[in-house]
Amino acid sequence: MARAHGKAGTRLLPNIVDDVATEEPDRILYEYPSSSDLRGPWTKISARQYANSVNRAARWIEDTLGGRGQGFPRLGYSGPPDLRYYILVVAAVKAGYVMLYNSLRNSAEGDAAVIEAAGCKTWLVPSRGSHIHRVVELGRVALELVDLPDLDFFVDATPVPHYPYTKTWEEARRDPVWVLHTSGSTGHPKPVVRYLDSIAFAEANTLLRPVDGRPLLLHDIWGTRVFSGFPCFHAAGLNNGTLWPLVHGGTIIFGPALAMVTADVVVEVLQTARPAAMYVPPSLLEDIAKDDKSLALLDSLDAVGYAGGPLNHDTGVRITQHTVLRQGIGTTETGWLPAVETDPEDWHYTHVHPDTGNQFQDRGNNLYELVAVRSPALEKWQPIFSTFPELDTYPFRDLFSPHPTKPGLYKYEGRIDNIIVLSNGEKVQPQETELIIATHPLVSDAIVVGQGRFQVALLLQPEEKALDAVQKDEVAYIDRIWPFVEKANALAPAHAQIHREFVVVGTPSKPFVKTGKGTVRRGPTVELYKNELDAVYAQTDAETGARAGYGAHGLLPAIDFSSAESLRRTLLNVLLSLSEAQSIGDQDDLFTVLGLDSLLVLALQRHIVRGLPRLPDGRPAINVPASVIYRNPTLAQLHHSLWAAYEAQASGQGSRSDAESRGADTEHDSTAASLLQRYPRDMPHLDDGPKPSGAAAVDCKGPRSETGYVVVLTGSTGGLGSYVLNELAQSTAVREIWCLNRAADGGASRQHELQAQRGAPPEFASKKNIHFHHATLARPRLGLPTDIYAYLRDNVTHVVHTQWQVDFNLSVASFEPHIQGVRNLIDLCAAAPIHNKRSRPRLIFTSSVGVANKFDTAGGAATVPEASITDLSVAGQGYGESKLVAELLLTAAAEKCGIPVTICRVGQISGPLKKANKKGIWNEKEWFPSIIRFSAHAKIVPASLGRNEVVDWIPVDYLAEILLELAEITGAKPASESPKVGDRPTIVHAVHPRPVRWSDALLPTVRARFASKLGRVDVVSLQTWVATLTKAATDGTGDKDEATLFALRLVQFLSHLSDEGKARPLFSTAESEKRSTTLRNLALTGADAMQTWLEQWGL
Repeated sequence: MARAHGKAGTRLLPNIVDDVATEEPDRILYEYPSSSDLRGPWTKISARQYANSVNRAARWIEDTLGGRGQGFPRLGYSGPPDLRYYILVVAAVKAGYVMLYNSLRNSAEGDAAVIEAAGCKTWLVPSRGSHIHRVVELGRVALELVDLPDLDFFVDATPVPHYPYTKTWEEARRDPVWVLHTSGSTGHPKPVVRYLDSIAFAEANTLLRPVDGRPLLLHDIWGTRVFSGFPCFHAAGLNNGTLWPLVHGGTIIFGPALAMVTADVVVEVLQTARPAAMYVPPSLLEDIAKDDKSLALLDSLDAVGYAGGPLNHDTGVRITQHTVLRQGIGTTETGWLPAVETDPEDWHYTHVHPDTGNQFQDRGNNLYELVAVRSPALEKWQPIFSTFPELDTYPFRDLFSPHPTKPGLYKYEGRIDNIIVLSNGEKVQPQETELIIATHPLVSDAIVVGQGRFQVALLLQPEEKALDAVQKDEVAYIDRIWPFVEKANALAPAHAQIHREFVVVGTPSKPFVKTGKGTVRRGPTVELYKNELDAVYAQTDAETGARAGYGAHGLLPAIDFSSAESLRRTLLNVLLSLSEAQSIGDQDDLFTVLGLDSLLVLALQRHIVRGLPRLPDGRPAINVPASVIYRNPTLAQLHHSLWAAYEAQASGQGSRSDAESRGADTEHDSTAASLLQRYPRDMPHLDDGPKPSGAAAVDCKGPRSETGYVVVLTGSTGGLGSYVLNELAQSTAVREIWCLNRAADGGASRQHELQAQRGAPPEFASKKNIHFHHATLARPRLGLPTDIYAYLRDNVTHVVHTQWQVDFNLSVASFEPHIQGVRNLIDLCAAAPIHNKRSRPRLIFTSSVGVANKFDTAGGAATVPEASITDLSVAGQGYGESKLVAELLLTAAAEKCGIPVTICRVGQISGPLKKANKKGIWNEKEWFPSIIRFSAHAKIVPASLGRNEVVDWIPVDYLAEILLELAEITGAKPASESPKVGDRPTIVHAVHPRPVRWSDALLPTVRARFASKLGRVDVVSLQTWVATLTKAATDGTGDKDEATLFALRLVQFLSHLSDEGKARPLFSTAESEKRSTTLRNLALTGADAMQTWLEQWGL
């Protein structure tokens, strides 16, 4: 157990050594094998002998270097992993020097960079185990090389005179104690200086209180006989090897001095030295867990700790079947970050001690960055500000995700630096995939790459025992490890999955570049294999994919255009191979049944093009853009479209037919009409409804109480929905809020993150009786438990429906589950009883201005009226059509069922502007932020926004307020009587009633701000701007700026904007303004708003 010294937090390291030697002279601090044969005797070093060794070394330094050091000259050293590291580090401080320890795994160039940056002029050279001479041969640094005596010289038990150290705390606290260096994962390593006060602060950890009865995390490791598998030059090795014996009462056990620590070495140490605990890098645990006999040896240990990187989850679970597993987290700059013991099953979670000032700050997507925030009262537990005294906050750049049910626990998810951004803007966290694949017995290391590419790739380093097999048959080697890749793919989102043609196997002549702790240095390793990776990507042409495609089950079958039946058969086989489905019907929707997404659509499109016969000039016989698949979302439609286009070309009816023109254009109206015909069937007519059941197993205040509204909100974790929840939670008129979301926990965990991120007070959830439930709106009773559904039926007063998939590529048929969800919400409202002349629940639907995409060609009206639209062709495309079908379905509900319905057609939603929502941000992946970010990157701004030149946007936080006013939840009072049969729904428009133009109201602000921050910025035509973006998309380089990647996702949409001849229709707001004070008084969109959004994006 940790021992708290009376002066903990203010003791200087040399004094700690002398104190321990005086107070506990015979306690054993270190043990190491006396020879390479671990079965022989082991040498034990007591506190007295260690202090004596330090005194001898200090005197040797002074005598050898001609006196005490002035200004703490750097003494460099790298050598065998023995006790000299721990002796020299204290001796150098006593003699006025400071040790610089370089990793033995550095390249010569990396060593030279650290030595040069640290200002080191003298290097201590052991008789063996050093490679400093290769650094000298580079000629970059001038070093005086000094021969260092062997370990036996320093640990000689013959007493030597005490070497005095007389500095006080205030005199010496800012003296350097050692210099290590960063791992250099993305470039050359850089020196990191630690100071004596930071080591004293590490001792202060013994003063930290238990939290809820739980001790500090490593309490069962650091005070025991513990084998340390970390290199002595590594921060964990040096910190633990120095402090655990001196401060915590432990004994550090070394492995053989001239052997690299491998799983075999660990096994031999466990068998011979019999330590009580072990603290090692995760790579060693991965190797040990691959062998059952080695794993069984862990039964003898009280605990096993690891640090320096993540551990594969399955490996961790196997280890916990044998012993307690502890995950330590620390950095070179600060040492160990104090954490609290967790439950055994939560070994992979960290509970940061609350008295350290370390916080988890929201970075979006359920990820939190660990950040140290300076607090003078916590100085003793914030050694990071000893290393960086000029800072008040220090972001560690490590990302974590919260435990789903246990507050305060966070799981490590990887470095911010390691997140891969694909060319379509999707982000990939590679850690879990890499860990799973690296657990294969034939894989040493695995790296996922793909920054700025359209697809991730896998870079493998085989285990040494697999090298011969790889050389003989690389394909067979990939076959053997592929089940582990499939296992990783099953846990990864589609855009992060590894496709078989994107695998590169490393060679023995180019081993992966490693850090001192044995982890891969990602940047240098990727650079090492740049040519091989470029070749893999080059073989898959960006437009047509010249390489054979792979799906979920391996190589995709070829597409056969020899006959209509062969095309249908091979299309079916390809679709099944791309998905996990066992079968698919001709009329099944590819997106809802097979789960096709944008990445799989791209793969399918490329594979179709690969199978096409070629024209004499080498081009595919027909043009098949990805939109063909979106517009023909069933096997039957896609087959018909492709064959009709191909047959037309083959018969000479066109030189190169476009499959899109032969597709399902004429079927869109009929599909929408079919949906509109089916879903109003059996809709109940107005009656008194069922009596309230009163049997709901939910704590409530009785059916349809007059004391407050009971509101159902769908999509509360969405961009608009989260702000609607804010407004509902703050409304005194609302008694209960029921949030229905697709997430397994009903969105509860995600909601708390979003509310804090978007400016809600942290106590928002306690203001109201807020419930979260998993719901599938397309299922009967919304997929809710019977008692919950019954309670909502009997008590709900308002349903606010914001949940809808936003994908402008999909056809209307793919939105059928959403339309089914609208019908099911209608059934809920229609079944609700009527109390005290109150109407049935009001159903508020957030529709879209997209229902009138083609209104300007459908009758010539000046503005779209606040009235029903019955012409399905006005919507023009799938998303808008689906919203229009839903509108007409709700119109029928109002007329037949007497349900009060409010349809709110929402226009462009902009970023938040209220001061209370200062933490909110306009999503940078949307079209307008993408334009602005790329404009800053390219230093050009479009003079016009084309079809979107008119700015009638509403900020999302104001829109939420407007929506509730229009829904009669806030503002206007509800009707006193139920609607009558035949009543029409209330249709309102949520667009700015006083629109402005981009070029007049916003462009000047953007141009002025960019000019002041970036220098010259040119205003160009929209066509020129889009052309510049398109060029950036096809420049052939993989490493693209993130602003470019966001914009590239929308390049087709942005190209359509440049069609300036087709302006968007304008929408009337006369009736809407009467119903909403907020809408009526909405401020003009101008310079202030634009400045706020620019600040949100950090521009």
